[in-house]
Amino acid sequence: MNKKKIAVCYFSYWKDLDFLNESLKVLESTIARHPEYEISTYVFDDARCDKRLKKKELHGSPTLISTKFDRKGNLNGFECIDGMFKEYKNLIEKNNFDYIIKLDSDCCLNSLDYVYATEEFVKKNNLPLEQLAQFGTYFAQLCITGCCQTFTKLGIATICNLFACMNRGANQQEIIMKKRVERGYNEDKVVSVLMEMAPVIRVNVDVIPNVKGNINAFLGQETDYSSYSSVAFKPNVFANTSTWTREKSLEEMKKFVESFV
Repeated sequence: MNKKKIAVCYFSYWKDLDFLNESLKVLESTIARHPEYEISTYVFDDARCDKRLKKKELHGSPTLISTKFDRKGNLNGFECIDGMFKEYKNLIEKNNFDYIIKLDSDCCLNSLDYVYATEEFVKKNNLPLEQLAQFGTYFAQLCITGCCQTFTKLGIATICNLFACMNRGANQQEIIMKKRVERGYNEDKVVSVLMEMAPVIRVNVDVIPNVKGNINAFLGQETDYSSYSSVAFKPNVFANTSTWTREKSLEEMKKFVESFV
């Protein structure tokens, strides 16, 4: 039986190197615990920055790719999101990946149980698996769609087709769609808007029962700063923005990594 192929993708840059390497350590452990999948890791560096990531600085052996589109800070705007999904599409066309997982540099992917669980959930509920486009975007009671997004081939193709339509601007709806994206929304908001407009299925893991670790509950340590579940860990989710510091976030992440790896 052929293994499902997964590409885990980070859009990062040199200032996030410390966070990225902590995340890569957890991902390495997660990959080792899921031999049922063929998993590849990609880091997309921002070529527009004054300093570049170097492969020798990265934990493990991810493939390092440079991108030239304008990310407008934290992955915002039409050009950025269009560029991201073109990169996903290229990966699928070249390597025939079944799933693309977009992971933030400061997010740890703890388990891939939700991938299998989602497929089983769709089948048991008699939903057409071929229309499954996106899933696995929720953990604990929080919706943090941007930090850990999972797409199928259909999901990537759907978004790419919608961006092609918006670029074309042949009718009023396409023009309105593009204007909504150009308002400066970040990628998770844009993806949510576009997926709602498409005839595809999105499954949130909080509706799937019996996933290891009970995704609906907080597990392990719940602090003032972090969210932890069987799917993912994200530092500083609950932090007061007036007291939040990058150093505190990295400290929380390192504590988690030490307990996990």
